[in-house]
Amino acid sequence: MRITVTDVIGHPDVVQELLFSERLDDPGEDVRLSGLVEGTLVLTGTEDSVCLTGSVRTVADLVCGACLEWFQHPLEVELREEFYRPAPGEQEVAPPERELSAGDFLAPLEPGDVIDVTEVVRQNVLLALPLAPRCRADCRGLCPRCGADRNRVRCSCAEDDIDPRLAPLGDLLAVRGPFGDPGRT
Repeated sequence: MRITVTDVIGHPDVVQELLFSERLDDPGEDVRLSGLVEGTLVLTGTEDSVCLTGSVRTVADLVCGACLEWFQHPLEVELREEFYRPAPGEQEVAPPERELSAGDFLAPLEPGDVIDVTEVVRQNVLLALPLAPRCRADCRGLCPRCGADRNRVRCSCAEDDIDPRLAPLGDLLAVRGPFGDPGRT
């Protein structure tokens, strides 16, 4: 959805409400957006910019980072973006080092005072996805030895085995004791 905002920018008293309902492309192989992304967005004019605010919701199908099973994760995403009209001839060249101002965080409008609302929503949905998704808080994950899903079966692998690379640390704790004092256990 591409919106022309010529009638909004520079007019602080103008407000437009948009109903957003689109299917977005799947962002990756471990993430699928199973339904529509829907919500209400509001365009508000200011003296020299346009604010896009609102919220959208959808359901993401994610792969659990512990057990590798697919699960559904509802998302409710709040949006707040501000766009400005670039001056004629303004180039996208990195300015010399200086302290940033609030205006440095505004996004430029596309030529013709256009905002690609779908792209803004897509970026905000991606940022709302969890970094390490879990199907549930108590997911036990996969056994590192045999690969069994610990949520479904109980494997016979010993849980107290120490990685041989970390064994010297265990020896250090045995000599120093758990509180760092020699001989105190």
